[in-house]
Amino acid sequence: MTYTEYASIFGAAVKRFFFSLFAVFLSSLSAISPPLQDILDLFGIQAEQIQERWMQKGKERWEFDKRYEYMHDVAWPFFEKAGLISEAAPHADRYDYALIHGALLQTVEKRIAYLADQWKKGVRFDQLVFLTGERPLLDSETAICSVEMESEMVEWAYSQSELPKEIPVIFINTAGRKKDSVWIRPQTVNTIAAWLQTNPRPGSCLAVSNQPYVDYQHAVLQSLLPSGFAAETVGPAVQGEPSVALILDTISKQLLYDAKVSASGGPLR
Repeated sequence: MTYTEYASIFGAAVKRFFFSLFAVFLSSLSAISPPLQDILDLFGIQAEQIQERWMQKGKERWEFDKRYEYMHDVAWPFFEKAGLISEAAPHADRYDYALIHGALLQTVEKRIAYLADQWKKGVRFDQLVFLTGERPLLDSETAICSVEMESEMVEWAYSQSELPKEIPVIFINTAGRKKDSVWIRPQTVNTIAAWLQTNPRPGSCLAVSNQPYVDYQHAVLQSLLPSGFAAETVGPAVQGEPSVALILDTISKQLLYDAKVSASGGPLR
């Protein structure tokens, strides 16, 4: 057997193991919410198949394959019913922390503007936390803010914003890592974990995302927060028309973290 043949067989075995592990996580869910189950039924797949068919691992969202786009018109009402399209607004008027997830410049500005708008409406928080990290910016981002990394860009966007500057603010600059000589930027889970490593006092968190990522990023947050924390994730409605593939990838990641919370009996202690 040649090395190439061996590597191919070994790689396939690892892939099967990873998918089986994902299926074990999903089996720990007491039940998938009816709106999400309706989406699975619409696409004719089982929960244990979603990682292989929907999750586009190793790609940035702007690099995703345009899978299932022919399903756009029929799927969109199901996405709306699942709460993936419309605004998710805050339910309280005071929080200990406001957490803003990092993203591309345009999305970061959208999230900051949304939180500033909530402040104008009377929502208050005691500390502002930007969850960001070592992601080299796209040329189009650098052309606007004249910096090279996402962590620097977020500070620039904050300085340009209408957020109250008297509120204490911290910037979590999460390190990236190399795997097999490939640079891997920090993900949502890494930035939240980096913030928790600063030992914040337990309290209420208002996390700011935007649709269709609200439920996914909330699931990640819930999977990591220790006892004593409470979280709500909010964000503005979808702008433009994200691809069906992007929304399905987001659903698959949400279900993975929902399963982790279910398997642990609740948020991690």
